[in-house]
Amino acid sequence: MAEQQGDRNGAYAHFSYCLDLDSNYLPALARLADARQFSDKTDPLLDRLTVQAAISDDPDLHFALGRALEQCGDFSAALAHFDSANAVDRSIYKDYDPALIEAEFDAIKENFDVKWFRKNRLSDSASPVFICGMFRSGSTLVEQILAAHAAFTPAGEREFFSRLVDTELPNYPRDCDLITGVALHSWAKRYKEESERIFGVNTRVTDKRPDNFLFLGLIKALFPSAKIIVTRRAWRDIAWSIYTTRFGPSQHYATDLRSIRHYINLQTDLMRHWQELFGEDIFTVDYEALVTSPRTAITELLKFLEEPWEDSCLMFNTLKNTVRTESVWQVRQPLYTSSIDRSASFVALRPELFI
Repeated sequence: MAEQQGDRNGAYAHFSYCLDLDSNYLPALARLADARQFSDKTDPLLDRLTVQAAISDDPDLHFALGRALEQCGDFSAALAHFDSANAVDRSIYKDYDPALIEAEFDAIKENFDVKWFRKNRLSDSASPVFICGMFRSGSTLVEQILAAHAAFTPAGEREFFSRLVDTELPNYPRDCDLITGVALHSWAKRYKEESERIFGVNTRVTDKRPDNFLFLGLIKALFPSAKIIVTRRAWRDIAWSIYTTRFGPSQHYATDLRSIRHYINLQTDLMRHWQELFGEDIFTVDYEALVTSPRTAITELLKFLEEPWEDSCLMFNTLKNTVRTESVWQVRQPLYTSSIDRSASFVALRPELFI
């Protein structure tokens, strides 16, 4: 809980206590390292990570050591540990099949077209706010900025649409022609009732699940007035940030840089499709513009959402709300530009993967 609420000292104390009870408890050691900023390779914690990594292939441990070494400027050693961590996950996740994934993305575009929306779009006037985009492209940052505004309540990564597809549309998107008006009304009602039960009725909830870009057709069918915020970042930085972060098996492209690039290309192409269908209701937040000219970028975002400027949006890092994403520590800091071109030091080591 301390980690999710941005209490770095509290998190550090809890993880240290776990290690006092069991010095070989690797999850606590990895999380302890992630709660720290490293600048010196003589740091005793770095030594401890290195000793454990030499006798363990635990991915979380190698990811944590890789990030610590990157902070110390040892990019070659960091890359070796990121490679080790991803190799383990790649061996246990299902293989990434580019042709199969391409077919899935093509099916989304083919099934959710202008003709389908003319037939299936509801007349619901609700305008929920959805934040999506590639993982590691700034979606948590955008949600935190809006959370600092009085009009918005952050919902985090809600699973409503992914759960809906899993349980009621097993052949998605190829079964979208079987969706009835009754089903659409039922799903819209369930979404609103769930939102009101959890977050109340007098607030605008931001539904931030990055891979909801796969379901924007369903979202806009249920809520034609929904506002869609898409986060965008330089693809090399997205790719590198994904590669240095552990994701679960549902994001099985994340363990290989070529697969990550392939998936980014497919996502970019799918977003062009949605833009053609829903252009005026989609707003793109450019990560680099946001961190270099925050007042301008946030003002434009709030204008899209028809909300006034509030100075509190620039103080998002002081919030004590719960954050359950890999960006938990980053969004507790003021805006910074050091993540721009983060991939540059590694491109030189693996140029063939960043062409």
